[in-house]
Amino acid sequence: MSVLLIPRGGSWGATVAAAAAEAGLTPWVLPLIEVLPAPSIELNQALTRLSEGDYAWLALTSAAAVPALEGVTLPRTTKVAAVGHATATALEEAGFAVDLVGDGGAQALLDRWLEPADGRVLAVKSDIARPLLADGLRAAGWDVDDVVAYRTAAARLSSSEEHAVRTGKADVALVISGSVARRLAEVGVSEGTQLVAIGAQTAEDARSVGLTVSAVAPTPSVAGLISAAQRLVPAHDDEGGAA
Repeated sequence: MSVLLIPRGGSWGATVAAAAAEAGLTPWVLPLIEVLPAPSIELNQALTRLSEGDYAWLALTSAAAVPALEGVTLPRTTKVAAVGHATATALEEAGFAVDLVGDGGAQALLDRWLEPADGRVLAVKSDIARPLLADGLRAAGWDVDDVVAYRTAAARLSSSEEHAVRTGKADVALVISGSVARRLAEVGVSEGTQLVAIGAQTAEDARSVGLTVSAVAPTPSVAGLISAAQRLVPAHDDEGGAA
């Protein structure tokens, strides 16, 4: 069976691994990045204001930001927006009701955000997040506070793991963020490993660091990633057989 590199561990990695195995792929869970909390006075102040009802909306672009909300109780007047169903699910599992979901990136959320500007929005993000959501909301007339809740760092790989990535142990690798793309480029992913990007922006990020993207998931979801990976496998195997 073809090997699928899954670049993130935890519950997400386990979910993808199970879906990959069910689809006839051999999952290889190899975390390439790690998410670290980024506590700050600015974050603490924003979360206090959130609990006090100073924000009309709370917006998250990643499930990785959800742990920063631990201990926060939202007033009934505060609505919640999420980029992607994975983020929405993480919020719901943490006890937050989600009012608006944009599946397909920050622009998809902006496109669905039809409410007229009235009040402030708290956007919780990573240290390397693009300002697309915050800038788009400001352009629509909202007052936006965007604060960093977590940062990403390269996960340490053993020499044997790096060697396996470079020599093409994986037939297909999932690229789920710009951080993963940069890490694959740093390690030196084999040219024989085909890459599936979770969305158009991530594909652009991968190409900007010199990687070749073979496919973009039709939807930014586990199902979309697995579907795209499956479509690559026959072509990959045929090429190998022809050689």
